[in-house]
Amino acid sequence: MSSDTAKPCSECDKVELEKKLAAEEALHAFEREEQKIGLEHANDLDSAEDTATTELQKARWESEFSLAKLFHEKISEVAAGSVERSRDSAKYIQTASAAIATLYTGSLGLVFSVTDHPLPLRGVFATVFLGLSVALAAAYLAFITTPRRLKMFEGGASMTEQQMNRTAFLIKWVNTTVRDRRWAIRASVLCLGFGVAFIPAAFISSHRPAAVPAAPAAPTIPGEVAPSLTTQATKLFEAQAKGFEEAVEAQSSAVTKASEESEEISAKEKTTNLIALALALGALIMALLGPVVWEKTVDKKREEKEGDTGIAAPAAAAPAAG
Repeated sequence: MSSDTAKPCSECDKVELEKKLAAEEALHAFEREEQKIGLEHANDLDSAEDTATTELQKARWESEFSLAKLFHEKISEVAAGSVERSRDSAKYIQTASAAIATLYTGSLGLVFSVTDHPLPLRGVFATVFLGLSVALAAAYLAFITTPRRLKMFEGGASMTEQQMNRTAFLIKWVNTTVRDRRWAIRASVLCLGFGVAFIPAAFISSHRPAAVPAAPAAPTIPGEVAPSLTTQATKLFEAQAKGFEEAVEAQSSAVTKASEESEEISAKEKTTNLIALALALGALIMALLGPVVWEKTVDKKREEKEGDTGIAAPAAAAPAAG
């Protein structure tokens, strides 16, 4: 009786145990599946984040490369255009100097052709400086010389440094062309300025001597006078003779005064011409030697400091983090 009763209980326990094991296995399987799904989801999120980061970095690098390309293209464009701009500046100075010289010459011809006074020496200085301005501008444009050789740019430790070195070499090469004979264009500008400054010199003069009256006409002696008019004719002739003598004395006095004034004016004109000549010689020395001294001192120091380009050498690129 007891053995028959125990047997079913053992079967029940076995079934119960199997159910319990099956439930635990199903639970483990569910947990493993959930874990697998969570891991896959985490991997997908990491992959998506890595992809987004990569795309963002790629976009940033593409934008940076585009900006760098535009930067170097614009610098190269401006640097190459400086050659034409420098030549246009020289042509502008030539045109301006020639036009001013033409107008000035016409003014001199108009003013001094209607007077009996010759053109003073100081009136020539403006024309000399304007002519020098045209000649020096032509020397800058047409006088061919051999520019100094340039050392090829270095590769650089990074792509950015290499690009900067390449652009700096282009600027230096263009500057060598533009700055060749730059003293001539600077001297041309100074001569143009001095020429304009000396334009009024021709029209500045001392006062003119007083005008000399014309020689008086001698009184006419009548050939025949009526006896009744002899007394009146005699008085009239005496008055005319006295007036003639006074006119001769006045003319003589005016001639003497004009002669003295002419000597004074001549001395003043000579002094004015000497002063103008000294100023012109000083201006000529400044115009011809000033640009040379400036190039040998100021420009040389600046080029040694900036390397002929005005662009500082870039520092070595630091290694990227990560």
